[in-house]
Amino acid sequence: MRIISDMPIMQPPPCLMVILNDVLSDIVAKGEVIERYYNPDDVFKTVHIVLVNNDKPDLASLVKIAGQAQLFIHNLPPWHQFIWRTLGCRQWLLRKWALPAVSLAGKIRPSIIRCFGVGLNGWLALEIKRSLGIPYIVSLHTHPDANIQLHSPRLKERIRQHLFASTDCLVLKNAEKVIPVYHAIASYLRRLNVTQYTVLHNVINAPFLYKKERYSIDGVAKVLCVGQQILGKNPENLLRAIATIANIHLTLIGDGPIHDKLIVLSNKLGIADRVKFVCTMPNDILCSDLHNYDIFAVVNEYPGISKAMLEALLCGLPVIHNRIKGYDVRELESCSALLVDNTEEAYRIALIKLISDEALRLSMGTSERLYAEAQWEPKRLEEEYASIYRKLIAIQNNNENKK
Repeated sequence: MRIISDMPIMQPPPCLMVILNDVLSDIVAKGEVIERYYNPDDVFKTVHIVLVNNDKPDLASLVKIAGQAQLFIHNLPPWHQFIWRTLGCRQWLLRKWALPAVSLAGKIRPSIIRCFGVGLNGWLALEIKRSLGIPYIVSLHTHPDANIQLHSPRLKERIRQHLFASTDCLVLKNAEKVIPVYHAIASYLRRLNVTQYTVLHNVINAPFLYKKERYSIDGVAKVLCVGQQILGKNPENLLRAIATIANIHLTLIGDGPIHDKLIVLSNKLGIADRVKFVCTMPNDILCSDLHNYDIFAVVNEYPGISKAMLEALLCGLPVIHNRIKGYDVRELESCSALLVDNTEEAYRIALIKLISDEALRLSMGTSERLYAEAQWEPKRLEEEYASIYRKLIAIQNNNENKK
């Protein structure tokens, strides 16, 4: 594994290029590097990660993300004052900006390009396809319409979303496959008349998940809440509910702009000794410890289902989840999780109900686990991702042979 300086010509097939806007160092710092995440079922012999930023991630920490493939990292920093230099994302100027990425892809000749989300990385994939005929796949991990409605982004972010709206649509319509990672995102794709999509949930850290076997509570009920601490996932009502119940301890794993506010609130409620704040935790450790908790509580106004909740369900941990206004969340409709309104009273009632009834906890946990295994068993999901790649590689090889 190394950073490329002098580019080799033509990587041995099959070869994957992953183009990311993300700062990979943040993923490493959070301990969220999952084995074969970029190379499901070891389909590819080489994986090239192209970062559209100046991030220099710790390479040793990324080894397992590409499985058995040889891993290469490249940086294509966006232009300084990008919006101005492209006159508000004019496509002819965006094409000029994309030339280094097209040149890089021409040297590597990947079999497929993968983008996680749209934006600059999606535009690069589109330009590479236009120039070199290399197919690309886009996965969507958020619902853009819901983000605007619920997140109330700052003016800068709203301007960015407006400027990229037309290019994002082009990127999605020209992708060989679009993969929304939960069902609610499909409504956004249908609005754009994007039809070539398949819903596939995130593959999670299966080797470190342990089936919950014991549902008795030893004196103090241990409740876990995992997620970004932002307005759309504000666990304030959960904290207030905890304050009204004796013999309960809450662990909050996550960070974000309201983190300090939540600490202040826990002190004000007099429960600082019963609430533990953990900004980050390696995913291996989190997953391996899930079965030791009694309840998993979710506060999330965004449509869909989080990776953390998938992990809890597959473990068999009883889940409390708030209802999501304005969206049908198919993943929750047939699940045995307790669905509540996002109010202090609703969380209080749900917590008391679960804490006081071991049989209910056992029934819920078992039912959730069986349902989750049928829907999101990690190995099966990995194979489905691999199958999409293999089909596109076969089509690409067939087209090459016809030339």
